[in-house]
Amino acid sequence: MKLICGDCLCVMRDMTDNSVDAIITDPPYFQIKGGFDWNYKDFNHYLEFIEQCAVEWKRILKKNGSLYVFAHAKRVAYIQVILDKYFNLENNLVWEKIECQTRMGINNFRCFAPITERILFYSREVERIGLGEIKLYTDNFTTLRVYFKQVQEFIGLGEKAKREELGHGGAISCFRFNSNWNMPTDETYAQLIAVFGIDKMEGFRKYESLRLEYESLRRPFNNVHKLTDVIKHSQESHISGQFKHDTIKPLGLITKLIETSTRKGDIVFDPFMGSGTTGIACKNTQREFIGIELDEEYFEMSRQRIDLELLL
Repeated sequence: MKLICGDCLCVMRDMTDNSVDAIITDPPYFQIKGGFDWNYKDFNHYLEFIEQCAVEWKRILKKNGSLYVFAHAKRVAYIQVILDKYFNLENNLVWEKIECQTRMGINNFRCFAPITERILFYSREVERIGLGEIKLYTDNFTTLRVYFKQVQEFIGLGEKAKREELGHGGAISCFRFNSNWNMPTDETYAQLIAVFGIDKMEGFRKYESLRLEYESLRRPFNNVHKLTDVIKHSQESHISGQFKHDTIKPLGLITKLIETSTRKGDIVFDPFMGSGTTGIACKNTQREFIGIELDEEYFEMSRQRIDLELLL
């Protein structure tokens, strides 16, 4: 657990490349709620700040990491345009507040009552190139790619010849080193052993060890809570009301995101720590946490809150 009081941009620039497994954060929304929302000259200045953050997020997030960014419905389109340049959008999630005070005054609006917020969910697994073409990073699964290239060289046959020997009508996934690279199935690997004797090659590895490494290198996504792209969740005002912060996010919601996109022991980073909710969720789910907060009062509040949880 590492808590830092300071400017997130300054702190992030000193962080190591590819050092965090997930970023879950609630940055200022720009002139929506909270004094921190008015700390920008204008909207363009705010967007410049978001892009500066995106550059650092891209650098410090692991290649199999996940990024969750909370955003207001009126701002999310602008933020998505920026983040799309650096990450692959998996979902534009909608958080529907099932216990929202706005519902009680629904007739007081001259528009449809706002009872939702957005959560942009990104991965680093792919890039958009040219006319929106999506390809996997060629340095994903590096050790496995190297191993299967050695297998290919050991066999010494072209793709067509290998298919004929194995009786495959289609391509063999383990020999694809382009954007469609995949692990072979257990069945295909057994055929490679039976037909080509790859178990005699130097450095041969059993399939189970390859599978375990493959799973460890993939981006974690375990939807144990069966979430969809519309997440219905309470604001948990009975909890947030205990802390002096304008935009506290519900502990239960943050916990679900953490459990879906990280493994135990992973490092979760929040550059806008606020009241410390993400840190509490990490403590409860056995994840490591790095949090940054600029405001000294909020930092001290979140530090005390997290310290208290650590004692329980």
